[in-house]
Amino acid sequence: MKTIHLNAFNQCCAALQSFGQFRNPRDRTSQDYKRLGHWVELARMLDEAGFNSLFFADVHGVYDI
Repeated sequence: MKTIHLNAFNQCCAALQSFGQFRNPRDRTSQDYKRLGHWVELARMLDEAGFNSLFFADVHGVYDI
């Protein structure tokens, strides 16, 4: 039997490739990504969903036009 590993991806920014997402009334990430509680909640949610890892991309900056 083959094993499938589920991995989540996140980048060190408010909204990865989702320009204007902060306008969505359901968006919390663009304002909460600097809070520890946001990451704890994300880790718990991924763990409960059976994910094996959460990869943090090492981009520390902002995209330019």
